[in-house]
Amino acid sequence: RLGMLTHKQLGQALAQLHNVQYVDAEHIQINPAVMQILPESFIRQNTVIPLAVDEEGKRLAVAMARPDSLTLLDHIAALTGYRPVPKLSTHSELLELIDSYYSQ
Repeated sequence: RLGMLTHKQLGQALAQLHNVQYVDAEHIQINPAVMQILPESFIRQNTVIPLAVDEEGKRLAVAMARPDSLTLLDHIAALTGYRPVPKLSTHSELLELIDSYYSQ
């Protein structure tokens, strides 16, 4: 394929670069209760999807295209009271999931 990358390959490479886990958007199962942790406007503006709260209730896994944005991670922490754990997914895939979720 003449050196062209798929979204998945690009996401995996970026995740490795940022030292975070890659989350394939095709396998993200949106939990409505977890989605309510962040306001829809924040989710849309920042292209993030809250995925899960850990068993201790202290950390929030978040799919995002910019896992290196400390400002965004700090904002999530301030809004939620959870320590965000970034997981990388591509911007276009996250947008598609967010639009699909909120159009239901």
